[in-house]
Amino acid sequence: MPTPPKKPQSGSGCLYVLLAVFGLLIALGVFSFSSSISGTEFSPNTFQTRSFTYARIPGTRIRIAPTSIGASTAVVSIDVLKHLPTSNRRQEWHVTSIMGETNVTQGASVLVEALKQRTSDGQDVWGAWSTQHPKSASFFWPLVQQVAFQDLYECIPELLQVAEIEDDPVSLEREALAVVVQTVKERIKRSTEEAQTTELLAWLSGIPVMDTSNSQSLNEAKEDLLKTYRDIAP
Repeated sequence: MPTPPKKPQSGSGCLYVLLAVFGLLIALGVFSFSSSISGTEFSPNTFQTRSFTYARIPGTRIRIAPTSIGASTAVVSIDVLKHLPTSNRRQEWHVTSIMGETNVTQGASVLVEALKQRTSDGQDVWGAWSTQHPKSASFFWPLVQQVAFQDLYECIPELLQVAEIEDDPVSLEREALAVVVQTVKERIKRSTEEAQTTELLAWLSGIPVMDTSNSQSLNEAKEDLLKTYRDIAP
């Protein structure tokens, strides 16, 4: 006589349901108490900014939702943008600010805030400067872009101050390069990585210079920086 099939145990079914409900409650709790993180980024490739937003578990770096990226918008007018060289370099985005559990401002914000300056009648300050000083702008903005690529934002305020003071393009180039060299020197003194120092010195050598005397000064500065590194290297 065949054995009758066993009846399903109702207790196991209830357990599965309870576990599913419990898991759903945990998931809802995580989402309810998650931290919403938002901020802005700056691209030195195009001088554009964009916003981003994501959610994560408080006190951790665990993200529980994909990052939402906003549309890119230009920080300055075409009067500045036309001086930026085009290249095949991969587009970079540097965080300018983060808002969430804590509010943090990053180095790139220094450049972004400066580029957003407007006159009393709403005109772009640096766009107007570029129109009035086209030869200076053709050197200055590519230099600022390269400085941003190297994350040397700490020298941006001084560079902009030099641009406001120096009307002569050759003088501007000389003073601007001096600011960059000094910033690189300070970075080298703080750095413990030989690779970073080598990269900075190679980058410094590749900066295009329009005046011969300034080019020679830059080469001399590089040799001085190399000596500085050798003196402090362990």
